[in-house]
Amino acid sequence: MRRFFCLFGAVCVLAWASAAWAVTQKTDLTITDKSGTPVKNQEVTLTLHEKPKPHTGKKAEKPRQISQIKTKTDDNGKVVLPYEDGDLEGGAQLDVETKTEHGTQYVTDLPLEQIVKTGRAQLDHSTATATAATPSTPSTSSSRTERTAVTHVTPAPTPAWQMPTGIMPSTVLYVGGDFAVATTWNNYDDFPAFSSGGVGGGGHFGVRQYFYQNFFAGFEAGWIGTDIRGVNPDHAFVNYDWQAVQMGQAGVTWTPQQSSSPITVYGGLGVTEGGIRLGVDAGAFHEEMSKTLIGIVGRAGVEINFRPNMWLGAAYQYSQFNGTVSDSSVKTQIHMLLLTFSYAITPGF
Repeated sequence: MRRFFCLFGAVCVLAWASAAWAVTQKTDLTITDKSGTPVKNQEVTLTLHEKPKPHTGKKAEKPRQISQIKTKTDDNGKVVLPYEDGDLEGGAQLDVETKTEHGTQYVTDLPLEQIVKTGRAQLDHSTATATAATPSTPSTSSSRTERTAVTHVTPAPTPAWQMPTGIMPSTVLYVGGDFAVATTWNNYDDFPAFSSGGVGGGGHFGVRQYFYQNFFAGFEAGWIGTDIRGVNPDHAFVNYDWQAVQMGQAGVTWTPQQSSSPITVYGGLGVTEGGIRLGVDAGAFHEEMSKTLIGIVGRAGVEINFRPNMWLGAAYQYSQFNGTVSDSSVKTQIHMLLLTFSYAITPGF
């Protein structure tokens, strides 16, 4: 247990110290044509650049390019756009271009903040591919595609109810807090089985490695201080003071249609330790014993990102302990509802 608390404390310190790091995020981006139809299975160029400086009467300077990637839209017209928190805060803008046999479709100077909120980019400008020059065509003609200057671009409309979107980076380190409501079923020595209940609060840290199509596997550890109390008619009692959990997890993250908030569904299985006190309290007679028991734990939960690197979750957790305290046998089942908050950090590995 001492090693667990030391590790938990070290990760928490790392998390707070890392809050100032440049965090790389990714967001789903659906690319559509003028009519709003997704552009499917097309090569696209995504150019992220700084916000142009205000015009001062001098020759306008070309804004500095931050990044440029060439990728291909999927069957739904989606691509993944990586960016850093500093780009979002600095007002960066995005140019999107795709070339087909009919010409070039593009849009320029889309605010990154708009992209993150809506998850859409509408290609509302196009140029047709010119035909080859004929003998009567002046020698200055060319098959090169020319682009009309764009002085104003209207981004796709933003529904007022949409929240920021985001897909987690390939590796995620996260920390967070938990609130718990629990009930238990206790078998203590020869006393009739009885239930108990209470609440608790604590924290957790973990790591997730994302794979193809946003599936992930990971590890999470946490500690919860609990106030779970139960007494049966024969004055036998069982109290739970804390629970520590270490578990492996697997799940998937996706963004539903007509939504900009990624959802994660996951399950986990692992081992748990619990601090238990039990005995008999019958007025003048009081007997109490305590011990740390080891058991198994399973969890199923759902989470929703309300910011690219923050999410809220709800989970059901089942724990089972079997053991002896002094010469008394103890078997306990804990049913716990968890409400969680997590903050994700992209680690430097």
